[in-house]
Amino acid sequence: MGARPLSRHDPGRNGIPKGMEGHYTLNDSLADEVIKYISKEKSTTPDRPFFVYYAPGATHAPHHVPKEWIAKFKGKFDQGWDKYREQAFKRQLQLGVIPADAQLAERPKEIPAWESLNSDQKRVAARLMETFAAYTAQTDAVVGRVLDALQDMGQLDNTLVIWEIGDNGASMEGTLGSVFNEMSSLNAVPEDTSYVVKHIDEIGGPTSYNHFPVGGGQEVRCSAARRSLHRTRRSKSAS
Repeated sequence: MGARPLSRHDPGRNGIPKGMEGHYTLNDSLADEVIKYISKEKSTTPDRPFFVYYAPGATHAPHHVPKEWIAKFKGKFDQGWDKYREQAFKRQLQLGVIPADAQLAERPKEIPAWESLNSDQKRVAARLMETFAAYTAQTDAVVGRVLDALQDMGQLDNTLVIWEIGDNGASMEGTLGSVFNEMSSLNAVPEDTSYVVKHIDEIGGPTSYNHFPVGGGQEVRCSAARRSLHRTRRSKSAS
């Protein structure tokens, strides 16, 4: 290939753009670096192909995303995982992304029913899912920025994009409850819900290592087929 690979990210070298203090994430920085790399390659060797293996952290835990993104999903998961997965399943049927004769699997008996949770447990679980959704949406948006940059360079129709996002869904670290710091479950020091409530407004921020409960994983799996790579503001307005 010939080009020096973009092999590491050095925030001390690159710095934080003015006006982005407190809001600049790895997602933003990786997109900026990819755009700069492709622009440099096409400006110096326009006739040569380029290769980029662009691997954002999404959606592996911890789910870190600025609060303004989390706010976009406020209340979207208040109905709980039992109702949400039914709603997502119906949307998938309507969109045709699953077979018309598909049946929604029963909730495993090991996972508590949403209505069996107390108010604090529901509040924490909903916030964690809002944060996960925000992290996914932010990732989608920054990748869209990369695609828009390719369009500006006249390279979008000349570029093969293979897109995959996600992780393994729920995992043991999230527990049947919820965790503010998943290291607690890995070290067999369980967190009480009252502790997570105390830190609920820190979820998604630099002091957290948050992960949603196993029940939330059903929402992720049921809604996974709805994720799509979309264009950012300019392309949306054009459509």
